[in-house]
Amino acid sequence: MSRGKIHGNDSLFLRMRVGETGSGDTVYELTVSASDHSPIIMSKTTGKWFTLSWQDLVGMAVEAGIDDPSPMVGDSAL
Repeated sequence: MSRGKIHGNDSLFLRMRVGETGSGDTVYELTVSASDHSPIIMSKTTGKWFTLSWQDLVGMAVEAGIDDPSPMVGDSAL
């Protein structure tokens, strides 16, 4: 199942900047939506945007095993 959506470089979002990540020519601007604080990523190479709803993010966490009660290898209490 596909999660998230790609938007063209002419898309506009009311957003708040969180930071940047990447290296060399591959840099991404990390932001959150001003309305629901959902994650938004922009490729500085293409200008394209990727949005992901909180529902999709929770679904990804569940698929990855967030609800599995067994301890993680190397897991430590914070």
